[in-house]
Amino acid sequence: MDRIASGKFVWAPHYTIHKLLMGLYEIYAITDNEHAVHLISGIAAWFYRWTGQFSQEQMDDLLDLETGGMLEAWADLYGITGDEKHLELIRRYDRRRFFDALMEGKDVLTNKHANTQIPEILGAARVWEVTGDERYRKIVEAFWATAVTNRGYVATGAGDNGELWMPANEMAARLGVGQEHCCNYNMMRLAQVLLRWTGDPIYADYWERRFMNGVLAHQHGDTGMISYFLGAAAGSKKTWGSPTQHFWCCHGTLMQANASYESQIFMEEESGITVCQWLPSELHCDHGGSALSIRLEQDGQHGIYPLNNWSVEGMTAITKVSIPSIPVQRPDSFIYKITVKVEKVSTFTLKLRLPWWLKGHPKISVNGVEQAQGVAEASSFFQLTREWLSGDTITIEFSKALTAEPLPGEPGTYAFLDGPIVLAGLTSEERVLSGDPSRPDTMLAPDRERNHGWWNPGYYRTKAVDRGFRFIPLYEVKDESYSIYFPIQTS
Repeated sequence: MDRIASGKFVWAPHYTIHKLLMGLYEIYAITDNEHAVHLISGIAAWFYRWTGQFSQEQMDDLLDLETGGMLEAWADLYGITGDEKHLELIRRYDRRRFFDALMEGKDVLTNKHANTQIPEILGAARVWEVTGDERYRKIVEAFWATAVTNRGYVATGAGDNGELWMPANEMAARLGVGQEHCCNYNMMRLAQVLLRWTGDPIYADYWERRFMNGVLAHQHGDTGMISYFLGAAAGSKKTWGSPTQHFWCCHGTLMQANASYESQIFMEEESGITVCQWLPSELHCDHGGSALSIRLEQDGQHGIYPLNNWSVEGMTAITKVSIPSIPVQRPDSFIYKITVKVEKVSTFTLKLRLPWWLKGHPKISVNGVEQAQGVAEASSFFQLTREWLSGDTITIEFSKALTAEPLPGEPGTYAFLDGPIVLAGLTSEERVLSGDPSRPDTMLAPDRERNHGWWNPGYYRTKAVDRGFRFIPLYEVKDESYSIYFPIQTS
């Protein structure tokens, strides 16, 4: 810290200290361990003395270096203690140069280090939650508009490449090493914050896109090792870390991130429970003074492998005629089942997110009775308000399709998605396809669609192409060369 203050180069010490403080805070939040708060307060006392020697301009210069989520750490601490010194640390770590420019509508992100800004914005979000100062909420909203709404993103949801923000809607020339794992996770955290604040399903949609095509795609399916970057350029390859020779920031984020996803599947509201993400899981909680459990499963023959559990039905259906027949060809829908158990009969609302990739209207039934649809479309919530009995079941079917998404800044170049799944073409060079982007089936045909007991969503092959090649889900790529975007020639 003294080296930073004297203008010497040091690599992100605030960022690493923030991780320590965040871990201590989580220990307190989860276990009520007061010793963790004592440790944080002791570190805070040092920072209070240290930062007290700087003028506002000197502090602004200090904050122009990578400060990580120190603002979030001080906000968390102030939320516990209410200590005026901890509030003063919040004021000192308020990065005014950055925050004020955001609220003025300026693009202060392009070409800047992406994972410097995101933790700072998460800090601003937490300050608003513990102080109620509306300025901090406006900072967060201005950041989202600049980073996502106005900037756009590639098919995986990323607006960064090589740790830098790409220019708004001009990303074709920036498809280099790819998105960073830390940025992916922190943008998901921010999306969840905004979902809690607003209830707007677009934030849950964004979270899902980055989970499916970031979280899963950044991690090796066999070894569990992390890929620092995830490229979107032609001929990309994933570079995997190792257990002992690499310890990138993304390794640390991996441990932090993988312990937190389950907390973002369900959300409690005054009226009831919202299903935000369609990931197999169980919720056990107390709602309205009564014990409540919700089990979310995906159908073994209409789901996303490897997220589903091993399907005994899928295997036995091959030989036993008494079991309902499996689909003849790969299903074009995902089916989920929710089982509700209540301690006593309870009336509440169960809200179901209808995802961005949904085609047509969903099919939703309760105990086998189909529900009236009303306004039920993608990127919205479907509400079931009723008197729930223990053992009530809801079946949900979401139709999906093969689609093509254009590359921001380069009309005529597209990525392919199967529902929410970004597809990777197994080719080490840029390949031109011919067909109609509004009808991707003119270019791709189903391939290797069936395994032993499950279907393989996202498996395709090219049609009528010299030196044809295959497509698989981006999250299944391990050591192969791959491409996500393809120029398409239309007749």
